[in-house]
Amino acid sequence: ERFMELNITKDILFEIIEHLKEAVYIVDAQGKVVYLNDAASQLEQMPKSDFLGKTIDAVYVNTEFHTHRNSPCLDVLASGEIQENENLEWFTGNGTAINAITNTYPIMENGEILGVYEMAENIADLKKRLIEIGAFPRKRTYRMRKKTLHNGTNYIFDDIIGESDALQSTITIARRFAAKKLP
Repeated sequence: ERFMELNITKDILFEIIEHLKEAVYIVDAQGKVVYLNDAASQLEQMPKSDFLGKTIDAVYVNTEFHTHRNSPCLDVLASGEIQENENLEWFTGNGTAINAITNTYPIMENGEILGVYEMAENIADLKKRLIEIGAFPRKRTYRMRKKTLHNGTNYIFDDIIGESDALQSTITIARRFAAKKLP
């Protein structure tokens, strides 16, 4: 009962946010990053000082976010509409590709958008954590091929054997490109 009587302060909320595994960003109405937690700094592989007080287009100068395209934070700032479960891919300052599920929400007061907050879950980290806790075992599938593949190949991605992070990353990238219709 005593806990429920506590006045939850801003400091307590920020302490909670700092302990989340998900990256959390808070952006003001002008598109400036006013807060990010440690998980966000780790995800971006950049210190918080490279973000705080800077606009999204200044931070992500080498991405489409720079041109105000495909930035969930800027989209929600403009529209006020919640964006949930967006699969977003971008590159960090050092060129590392990040693939994350993002949820972005407006911060409203009296019908006015004061800013937005976004939570991002790195898909690779999520998968690694799920495997570590045994949420699902690594599945091996050996298929009997009664049909000939119609693309001139004899093998599929599931035929590749290996568990190193580098190999798994290569397979993931190859699957993405294989699924695209390229000229």
